[in-house]
Amino acid sequence: IVSRAFLREAEDGAWCYGASAKYLRGHAFAEILRGEGQLVTDLDGVTGEGTFLARTAVGGDGFGLDLGVVRLGYHQYDFGAALRNLASGIRWNTQVEQHETYVLAESVTVGNAEDQDLFESTSRSYTSNAFRRSIPPVLLLSAARAFGVVRWEALLEQPLGKDLAGKSTPRVAIGRSEPELPWLDLRAGLSIGGFTGAYLA
Repeated sequence: IVSRAFLREAEDGAWCYGASAKYLRGHAFAEILRGEGQLVTDLDGVTGEGTFLARTAVGGDGFGLDLGVVRLGYHQYDFGAALRNLASGIRWNTQVEQHETYVLAESVTVGNAEDQDLFESTSRSYTSNAFRRSIPPVLLLSAARAFGVVRWEALLEQPLGKDLAGKSTPRVAIGRSEPELPWLDLRAGLSIGGFTGAYLA
């Protein structure tokens, strides 16, 4: 959200630009690379099999870049735009492993579904190569206007790619701020959507 807390010396009508580079550290990662199987239903019950291939890692690092621009005092409004996680990613290179699992179920019925002898599974794990995963960039658009000492702000946060959950849900937030000290604003707001859902802060 556009904030004048660090732009107090800028004049109305000014354009302000910023960029930040950051070091990223990843502690754990897991993904399903492949999953396939089949089920066959006949008079004897259900027979099926499946194969799953997963990849895990417990350490990695990378870098990220954020860019932003703010227009101050345009018809009494402040506008901002930013791209977060531009060209950001993590290279996973510590304890990288692939895990392969095969599951077979034969003649399973309602009456014998709890019989473990009808299920057979085998699995194996092996070391794999390091790999890189990009972090989807996020577009942020904001607007703010002051009414007396109270400042109202609005923010739209739109992912430009899918997250690890396969979603790209936008987030909308509105709030207000009031200066308590020259370097401290008292804030309250409502956020809807995004990864966290609705919440008050």
